Amino acid sequence: MKKERKLKSNNFINWIQFTVLLLVLWLVLSGIFEFKFIAFGAGTCLLISIICLNKLTISNGKSEHEFFILHLNWPRMIVYFLWLTVEIVKAALYISGVILFNRKKLNPQIVWFKAEYDNPVARVLLANSITITPGTITVDLSNEGVYAVHALTDELAEGIRDMGMQKKIAWAFGEDVEFSNLKLEYDEMLAKPKHAKLLKKRFKGRVNTL
Repeated sequence: MKKERKLKSNNFINWIQFTVLLLVLWLVLSGIFEFKFIAFGAGTCLLISIICLNKLTISNGKSEHEFFILHLNWPRMIVYFLWLTVEIVKAALYISGVILFNRKKLNPQIVWFKAEYDNPVARVLLANSITITPGTITVDLSNEGVYAVHALTDELAEGIRDMGMQKKIAWAFGEDVEFSNLKLEYDEMLAKPKHAKLLKKRFKGRVNTL
């Protein structure tokens, strides 16, 4: 049975967290710990947090659920970014080797998959993580969580289809997400009007290469 997702955080807690974060940054950047400066900084941070809190709250585009962009599991995010750094280095070495010594491996292609995260920050982080990794670029991302990724080689395309990065993102955000490789469901997708419209509008003439 699919786990229930935690979709909404407490606005008051978000406000406190944001205020504390701003105050810590104020103290670190100013380096002044006299009472009057701390009091002035605290007042300023309170005012800024009140004004900006709503701007940092986003919807997932499909429901009324809202997310505070700073409401993350920071220990898991640190682990994820360390893992991503290693993957970037490995991909850079791999692509360099292919370009310099084995260009026959180059086989540019579009890979389609679906990863419908609840948190929009997770969707954006995945798209940018793919793009920042050498050899792959996120070409498009729909509101339905459909990703189109350009990969330079068959190995990189297979890496996208393995859903390793997608699962790492789900773990970092504490979401129970169903993943699917849409290449395997291509005919079924075209039978659905919303998917057919998406494909024809954004990738006309290119989807048949799958």
